[in-house]
Amino acid sequence: MDDSDKIMVLNRLLAARSAAGRDFYASASKGVCAALSEMESGKIALGDFAKSILKIYDPEAAVEVVEIEKPTFDPLFALPMISSAIKRLSGFERAVLIVCGLDARAGGKRVSRQKREAYAENIELIEAYAMRYAKAFPNLEILFV
Repeated sequence: MDDSDKIMVLNRLLAARSAAGRDFYASASKGVCAALSEMESGKIALGDFAKSILKIYDPEAAVEVVEIEKPTFDPLFALPMISSAIKRLSGFERAVLIVCGLDARAGGKRVSRQKREAYAENIELIEAYAMRYAKAFPNLEILFV
């Protein structure tokens, strides 16, 4: 999944959680598509996009994006990033944590059962780790892109 696909998926996910109507989402999606088509190829800052579009959909919500750059998930390096992102979300009534790049090879039809199970375990690990902060963040949402 390239960056523009991640942007479109993230736009849909954030719009689905907002109270804005379908017309508003359609207008925002057209704007996002137009901006993506005019951009030169290159890396798109997913965190900047998420913060900007969430201000449109839900101005009072806060978002943090954790992009895992390694080709495979390693909890030793990922959990400190997730922990610091969760801490930055403290004090916000509606908080959204977006985790990107967990394991790019885990999706699709030609992936072994073992890799899919490992991917599911990684998601469960992140969710369980975030639940340690459940009392401080009762409304924390985690989106995996």
